[in-house]
Amino acid sequence: MAARTVRLRVHYTSWDRPDGYSFSGHRGSDIPHTGSGWVRNVDIVHGPCPCPECSQSSAPSQDWFRLHVETACHVVFNTEEARATKVDFFYDDAKSRVEEKMQTIRAIKILLQDEKADTCTLVCATHSQLLGSELLQCLKETEKIKFFGPPTVWSLP
Repeated sequence: MAARTVRLRVHYTSWDRPDGYSFSGHRGSDIPHTGSGWVRNVDIVHGPCPCPECSQSSAPSQDWFRLHVETACHVVFNTEEARATKVDFFYDDAKSRVEEKMQTIRAIKILLQDEKADTCTLVCATHSQLLGSELLQCLKETEKIKFFGPPTVWSLP
């Protein structure tokens, strides 16, 4: 399960962030805050990759991975904040970056949000075959683990 855990670095606080939420006093600022999440799903997609790098390219990658990352609304409130969020995979400690284990991509948007339950699903995209393959393998290995607790708040479309 640890391999499915991500660190989120949010570099913008939306003007729409509700009163009482963490960082609501910093609306409109680029003061970073961090949180965590976990990879729920990875899909292989054929068609133009919507990652920020490919969006700026005249020849975007045509094979990419769509990732769904679960986190809390108080970490990433809306799509505006999602677009300013860096998602770090395989971050164990400060050495992870130096040892080049950590991989980072940007979130694209919020797919689902439930403020009352304080949960949201981020959509991320990567055309990194290495990252996509590693995450698919992690999901395959953890499929057999049984989770006990409350049912999920929603199911993905």
